[in-house]
Amino acid sequence: MNPDDRDVERITDWLNDNLVNRFLEVRFNRPSKDEQKAQILKWNLDPDYLYLGIFGQIDGREPELIGTLKFGPYNRNHHTGELGLVIGDTKYWGLGIASRSIYQAERIIMKEFKGVRKITAGAYSENLGSLRAFSKNGFKVEGILENQVVDGLKRSSVVILGKSFDAK
Repeated sequence: MNPDDRDVERITDWLNDNLVNRFLEVRFNRPSKDEQKAQILKWNLDPDYLYLGIFGQIDGREPELIGTLKFGPYNRNHHTGELGLVIGDTKYWGLGIASRSIYQAERIIMKEFKGVRKITAGAYSENLGSLRAFSKNGFKVEGILENQVVDGLKRSSVVILGKSFDAK
């Protein structure tokens, strides 16, 4: 299910939360609700993006939006795209949801973007949860950009991951 106008406030709150956005570039340019609404609309209308909600359920309650996943832009010449996700609701951290979401997203991507040959992702080297989630799904480390980003008061490296698919 695609996040939409009803989800803007929740998503914007996550992206502006220092704990949630520690490993996200958005922390340098925090979006307003109107800016985030426009971005979601853009991704939902662009055929080269796939923007999905991640839903969780606790204690038999109704499933709730707990994160988002974005694939794109899809490069139709090279049949590649980048995958990123955020679990914004911290009570769902450490439960394997990111790993399961990547697994499900991969299947949707293969269906929506016929002929995709490679999916890439990037993660701060300290973001062990993301690195583990991608690794569990067969993504391999393809490179490390040493001292690429600022993480608090220090420099941090970015791990580039990729997963290739055979032509069918």
